[in-house]
Amino acid sequence: MEAPAPTLQPPTLWAEIARLLSSQRLALGAAHAMNNAFTAILGEAGYLRDAHKGDPELLESCGVIHAEVSRCARMTRGLLALGRGAGANDAAPDLVRLARGLASLLSESLGRRATLEVEAPDELIPVRGPSRLLEPLLVLLVHHALEQAPGVQRITVSIAPPLEGRVALAVTARRAAAEAAAEPVAAGGSELLCQALGAVAGELGSALEVGATPEGEPCWRLRLAAGG
Repeated sequence: MEAPAPTLQPPTLWAEIARLLSSQRLALGAAHAMNNAFTAILGEAGYLRDAHKGDPELLESCGVIHAEVSRCARMTRGLLALGRGAGANDAAPDLVRLARGLASLLSESLGRRATLEVEAPDELIPVRGPSRLLEPLLVLLVHHALEQAPGVQRITVSIAPPLEGRVALAVTARRAAAEAAAEPVAAGGSELLCQALGAVAGELGSALEVGATPEGEPCWRLRLAAGG
């Protein structure tokens, strides 16, 4: 079953787009400033660690600081790369590499609400479509699943090898058995997110299908044109 068409009217749509564009620019500016700050903190932590090698408590504290700041620095670099549209001109990007490259940033964006996993073969699976469309498609699909499935515990991004010239991309919301039986898939969610998903899928020559796995877990699927 294809996802229903969104109903946002043009004035509301453009107001939302303006809000998101302004938020994007502020977020990228903040990420750039934070990346510079993280670099300085890592440098100072490294200096303290080297200067006080005989202090085990200080070394332990520096180790914790270094690990956490390094994690945050990787997130900001990933956000900056996504905002700059790195790889935007790829004619047939590898969907597996793209999904795994986004996995860390996506996991952090989910926080404690759900965990994320990527199930894909260890092979190149190129698809037709630029990274500038495929990256936001993956981000929106994952957060769409989070919005739509109450009680979701784990979100799985699955990629299958090409079949009849199409690559199957699916996002499944996995819930506890009791919650899955009691809570249906939500029909609402963000209209703007739904509209963006439908538009991006259309640009890639596909349509968003809503269904369920054999176990009854809600699932959203696209069949993307294989590249290469």
